Amino acid sequence: MKKINEPSREIPITNETSVLVVGGGAAGLSAAIAARRMGCDVTLIEKYGFLGGTLTSVTLGSFCGIFTVTEDSIKPVVKGFQEEIIERLKMYNGVSEAKRWLKTASVPYDTTSFKRVADELVEEAGVQILYHTLAVSVIKEHNQVKGVIIENKNGRSAIMADVIIDASGDGDIISMAGGEYSVGDNGITQFPSSMFRMVNVNTEKLSSLSREEVTEYFQKAVNDGYPLPRVAGGIHLNPIDHVVHLNVTKVSNEGEVPINPLDTSQLTYAEMEGRKQVFLYERVLQKYVPGFEKARVIDIGPSIGIREARLIKGDYTLTSDDVLSCRKFEDAIACGAWPVEMHDSGNKTRWVWIEPGNFYTIPYQSLIPARLENVLMAGRNISATHEAQASVRVSAICMAMGQAAGIAAYLALSQENQVRHISVEKLQKLLLDNNAFLP
Repeated sequence: MKKINEPSREIPITNETSVLVVGGGAAGLSAAIAARRMGCDVTLIEKYGFLGGTLTSVTLGSFCGIFTVTEDSIKPVVKGFQEEIIERLKMYNGVSEAKRWLKTASVPYDTTSFKRVADELVEEAGVQILYHTLAVSVIKEHNQVKGVIIENKNGRSAIMADVIIDASGDGDIISMAGGEYSVGDNGITQFPSSMFRMVNVNTEKLSSLSREEVTEYFQKAVNDGYPLPRVAGGIHLNPIDHVVHLNVTKVSNEGEVPINPLDTSQLTYAEMEGRKQVFLYERVLQKYVPGFEKARVIDIGPSIGIREARLIKGDYTLTSDDVLSCRKFEDAIACGAWPVEMHDSGNKTRWVWIEPGNFYTIPYQSLIPARLENVLMAGRNISATHEAQASVRVSAICMAMGQAAGIAAYLALSQENQVRHISVEKLQKLLLDNNAFLP
């Protein structure tokens, strides 16, 4: 590769803050608001022009991971900030009642309403937010990240911070700081999906179909020569009448090899291939699935849905045994009951369910990256194995981890910014005071 030498230059410090949150997705949004409500000076940077991450840039369609489910009941194991989001969305008719499907349940929401609610919440909390801003490097001294270099329309500058929360989804800050990580399972990550909404759907017809019946219609299309990469996927009614959200595509390289989510050329291919698949499914749905005869695509998520990239090595790595055995940690800071949901080879999603009515917990140690002193992580890039991450990555659990990280950052400020030195018991008490669910 040819190279050039870039001249050195002075970088202006445009912001000094107590807590810097990188990434405004489910985890970053909840972390920033939680820290600010504890009285911290908080800055949040986000690469898009809106908050929500996967919830809005991919248009996820429903909040997953809230409930543990039995034959007779659905009970929340994620409350706190997630519950507050749902209550605020109800003000704008932007959310529906919880819906059972397979062995779980989720809550459909409207993407545009979520953007509105997220803006309101950060404004009310007093979080300083910078949209259209990328983190491109870090300022590191020994084992502390003293600041982050950013780029946006104003150019290149630095934000100095006492505690940093990496909620980028890909673990970008920790990677730049030299943290240890792996990518998927020996480089093999879960397959991504482009998600979309369709309008003019006869939702009465659609509601009469089971998930299995929809799969049969898709399989018939495959038998007739349509190259659908998935025949089983999520189709959720939107809070807006006659609109549905679809999570049915699956993007791979030739030979059904997952793309590398850290390679820009492969991401570019995935975005274009994903949109091609969206319109393939549109044709198939119109032709084969009752209720979609007059339906058409109304929008596609601005970004493809990446399920997995870097898995950061932390003080403790959550395992699939921890998830499936419903392990309860003494330093628990969040709970989850979502199954291990694997989007791997084959045309169907692989589900490994946990015990009905039970749940596991996520330890605070899994939010602390190895060898870094003033950095926390929240969201799908926490310290977890490939299989465990397939459960903890869903939105509600990410919100719970974010809320914990935000309060932990507040506690670390009085401990010389050392995130390992905080009282976990005090963190747990503050989480409960803020309506979080803990065992």
